[in-house]
Amino acid sequence: MIVIYAGTITMDPEVRDRYVALRLEQTRLYRAQPGVLGYAITADALDPAVVNVFECYESEEALAAHQAMHERNMEIPVHSYDLYRYDATRAPLST
Repeated sequence: MIVIYAGTITMDPEVRDRYVALRLEQTRLYRAQPGVLGYAITADALDPAVVNVFECYESEEALAAHQAMHERNMEIPVHSYDLYRYDATRAPLST
């Protein structure tokens, strides 16, 4: 089963771009982990206080391996985390 974490993180607009920049190397590292199908921390196009989060893992084991090395944000104050877990199956989209 594929595991997806998706949602938003809200913070003061003046620190949002710094937050995303600080996550750049971390994102590269996480994307290189076995079992990570997707990982993105991006600035929202419309709301300057929002960061969009998307994480996709091929299995529970891949998620557990990621969580064992995950680094939490400690340097930028965050107002809220609004993240959700989705369990999915992999199937091609019909065209």
